[in-house]
Amino acid sequence: MKKAVGSVPTYTIIAAFIVILFAFLAAIMSYYKAFKLNNRVTSIVESCEGKFTCYQSEVVRLLNNYTYKANNVTCPKKDGVKAEREFSGICIYRFDNDGSTDRFSYGVITFMTWDFPIINQVIKLPIFSKTDRMYKF
Repeated sequence: MKKAVGSVPTYTIIAAFIVILFAFLAAIMSYYKAFKLNNRVTSIVESCEGKFTCYQSEVVRLLNNYTYKANNVTCPKKDGVKAEREFSGICIYRFDNDGSTDRFSYGVITFMTWDFPIINQVIKLPIFSKTDRMYKF
């Protein structure tokens, strides 16, 4: 009796499945790391009510504790607003008149990056979150 499928195609299918599985797991872990950092920075900015002198040291300390790296990232405009602050691939935006003239909010973008050194290609996907609206006093 002949085999319906040889051993070489079977091993090829198994190897392709393993490569796809590990790529998927790497993508999930990279997204988790960027989202977690984004969430922490958003809560720091929100707790400091947008005062740069307050959240600057906290964000720098947070970056020193994480292995987050987003090199050569330029902050894009978000809803027509340029980034107010930039920390090693973290962009912080201030949105004035958010809903009314007496409110404002902040937005944070972190980047999920994949670096492919063989083909010299870097894929950067932004992750955006926004703080609750704060009142101007």
